[in-house]
Amino acid sequence: MKDLAEQYSNEGFIFFTQYNFSEALANFDKAIAINSNIAEVWSIRGDALRELGRYAEAVDSYDKAVTINPNYSEAWSFRGDALRELGRHAEADDSYNKVLAIPHITQK
Repeated sequence: MKDLAEQYSNEGFIFFTQYNFSEALANFDKAIAINSNIAEVWSIRGDALRELGRYAEAVDSYDKAVTINPNYSEAWSFRGDALRELGRHAEADDSYNKVLAIPHITQK
């Protein structure tokens, strides 16, 4: 089953890169129905929803992603972008601050 979730996720990503966000979303939903514990799928699902102008739903997807992986900086950042589109600026700023608080590996 895990392989099938990965297959749907990969197909969704292909549709996403082709700007076919509705088909991407459908595939991400299929992947999540099989395995709902993959933060990356929740996050890119949020990206597809954001591209479709469905910002509140995008926030919900990003919330799932950061619940699974609280250090997922891209999900926090894009969550902030979706919140900003909804006019929820204080919450957006909180999301951006979460990104800044995540320990990042620095190269010497």
